[in-house]
Amino acid sequence: MARIALKEAKVEALELLEKNWPDIVNEFKLHLKDKHHFRGAVHVDQEGARRRVKEAVFVALEDEERDELTGELMYQGYTDGEVIWVHKDIDYESMVGTLVHEALHDSVFILRTTRTLTKRGLSCADEHAVMTRLNGYPGLEAV
Repeated sequence: MARIALKEAKVEALELLEKNWPDIVNEFKLHLKDKHHFRGAVHVDQEGARRRVKEAVFVALEDEERDELTGELMYQGYTDGEVIWVHKDIDYESMVGTLVHEALHDSVFILRTTRTLTKRGLSCADEHAVMTRLNGYPGLEAV
């Protein structure tokens, strides 16, 4: 049953990303301009975000982290930038929101050539600030 829910959540998350990419990119650019006064080029790895959603898997039971007092899950999912792990024990809407949220991590980069790199990732705090801004968009409230 959970595998079917994850499969359906992936489809819905991909649809939400596709429909909202222009707004998502705009919010990242606005945040970079407002907070960092950055007006340079931005790279959006839309294909990487899609790939992470498509390849998302469940967190293994032995890797779950729960609050010692309440037994509640400490988080609904996480990513290392390559793989998204989602908990089985969350409701469907949370699963969709978690997939979109984790897909947006490591999806936007500032293009700035240095001695070793051409793309600089955003901090987790910056990514979460943008995701908070996205909560006002229909369909992205759970992000």
